[in-house]
Amino acid sequence: MRSTFKETGNIFVDTGLAALCVLSGKERPEELTKQDIDKGIRLLEILADKEDWRKDLGRIYTLNCKLLNPSQRPVAKNVEIFKRWIENICLSIYSEDMVDRDNNIGLCNICGSEAEFRVYREVLPLIGAGKFLNFFSFFEWGLPICGKCLLAVQFLPLGIAKFGGRFVAISAPWEIRLRFVDMVYKQFNMQFLGKMYTVAEFRSIEQTIYDFLREYNDETDNIHFYRFINMGTGQSIDEYLTGSKVSRFLDRIYDMGYVVEQEWRKAVETILADKKKRDLFGRMCGGYSIVNYFIVRKKGIIGTWKIIETYQQEIRGMEREQLDKIIEIAEKIFEYGKMKGNVPKIIREFEGVRNISGFRTKLTRAHEYLSKHGSGGLMDLLDLKKYILDEKGWKEIRDLIVYKLYELNGV
Repeated sequence: MRSTFKETGNIFVDTGLAALCVLSGKERPEELTKQDIDKGIRLLEILADKEDWRKDLGRIYTLNCKLLNPSQRPVAKNVEIFKRWIENICLSIYSEDMVDRDNNIGLCNICGSEAEFRVYREVLPLIGAGKFLNFFSFFEWGLPICGKCLLAVQFLPLGIAKFGGRFVAISAPWEIRLRFVDMVYKQFNMQFLGKMYTVAEFRSIEQTIYDFLREYNDETDNIHFYRFINMGTGQSIDEYLTGSKVSRFLDRIYDMGYVVEQEWRKAVETILADKKKRDLFGRMCGGYSIVNYFIVRKKGIIGTWKIIETYQQEIRGMEREQLDKIIEIAEKIFEYGKMKGNVPKIIREFEGVRNISGFRTKLTRAHEYLSKHGSGGLMDLLDLKKYILDEKGWKEIRDLIVYKLYELNGV
């Protein structure tokens, strides 16, 4: 028997190895036996003719992979070709009697063992198509790879999560990677038992990831998540959900107690149900304002002011003094709305402001009305200019005022 499996440093191969370990109840890839591999292969063969599973594979390995190659029809023929191909890879690992082997092609570009295959992105995601030689070492067709790495990457779909048409994989120290893949595999297994044959799907993969990271606050610099897709029409990969500020924000939310935490989770679930707002966590990681995501136009708000002001402090870097001034002016505008006898109309007017001149006009009217009726105006004009009438950030301030107005009005 040849040398055992080992961690390689390649995100796709190591995720596949972690999935095999979880499936077999092993802690390290070096512990994997041929019986463990056979068990994993049987699962892949069960999934091979499931339509939804095949659709996901088309986004991971392209439509030219062994199971989906359009030149091989019907599906049963694809499945048979796939089984023979997997058998051949196993022979390269556990036997010298191997067919379809490339001799003298050098070392595996992933683990450094003797290479036996040349592969393209329909086998190993994101490594390039055959006609683009600049993707490969020594300007030669295909990436040299050994049977162990090639087999491991076939289990990649069992250890990644799906969200928004793309897939999320983890790069981390082995023990942390194994924990994450174990969580993903449990979700896949629940779906499998319910006859839902797809890559693991989470209601909010971002919230799931940040919940996972809470256990590893000291290791966050060594943990990276990548979002990728590998289709025939295009391929991409980018680092996903980074940023210690977001972790600190969530830690503060959770430290506020069960009620606030549940308010946050409920708000996230509601927001992500809107397709136009599914970039919520992406905006958080980028440090952008998300206040408008918590406002349902002309209807009301999601979440609580406690969540909003915590986000403004931790992610947006807003000072407590400015937040207090925003609360103060919102309370004055609310008073103005009550005096006018139509708070909802005043809220809609501020909500519909399209530019800073319109925003300034609305504030001026409220200030003059309150001054005329003995309420002292909105606030000191110097404070108004310093904290509210920000040329660049007026929309965010407007959103904060609108959010607070909805809350004061009990909507």
